[in-house]
Amino acid sequence: GLLAGLVSITGGCSVIDPWAAIIIGGVGTVIFNYGCILLEKLQIDDPLLAAPMHGFCGAWGIFAIGLFCNPRLLLESYGRDNKESKGAFFGGDGKLLGAQLLGIVTIAAWSTVLLAGVFYALHAAKMLRVDPEVELAGLDISKHGGVA
Repeated sequence: GLLAGLVSITGGCSVIDPWAAIIIGGVGTVIFNYGCILLEKLQIDDPLLAAPMHGFCGAWGIFAIGLFCNPRLLLESYGRDNKESKGAFFGGDGKLLGAQLLGIVTIAAWSTVLLAGVFYALHAAKMLRVDPEVELAGLDISKHGGVA
């Protein structure tokens, strides 16, 4: 939960008030938990839980900037203060929120295309999975000579 909250707030920490950071981190922990449940229901194997942690919580953190960006903190951090740079909860007109959504879609598309190529190459080279016998025996025994 702590790491999910930290991932959620990292992107916007310089333009988010402390009270909003607590909300963003708390929502991030909920998103992480439900992301884990979603991957389990979809039967997607992610033993390190990297997708819900960095993907889902990271996307939430990007989206949250569009909601909670404080124009005073933005001015202090980056020297910018205009209508487009205000979070929706601070009187913004939605342009920042739209830009954040576009960023999420762009990052997801870039990651999908790039990793599809990598995983296709690994699959073609037969390096994506271990042999079924090794998998059944357990990788600890077959690769490291003992049980963990």
